[in-house]
Amino acid sequence: MARRNDGPLAKETFMQILQPGDHLVTNIDPLGLTEHHGLYVGHGNVIHLSKQGMIEEIDLQRFAGGHS
Repeated sequence: MARRNDGPLAKETFMQILQPGDHLVTNIDPLGLTEHHGLYVGHGNVIHLSKQGMIEEIDLQRFAGGHS
């Protein structure tokens, strides 16, 4: 199930609702025009396709901050 964080939400609350396999989307530019997608894999980690074209696992905070 895809979820979007459209407002302020405590990190602890957000982490409680995430389930492994959830599709996550974050904006990666200041205008919010470019979206970056990842899959939550549990334990606070996300897999995504990096700018270098490699699939990597990073923590949720880095992903939410636009790391790509």
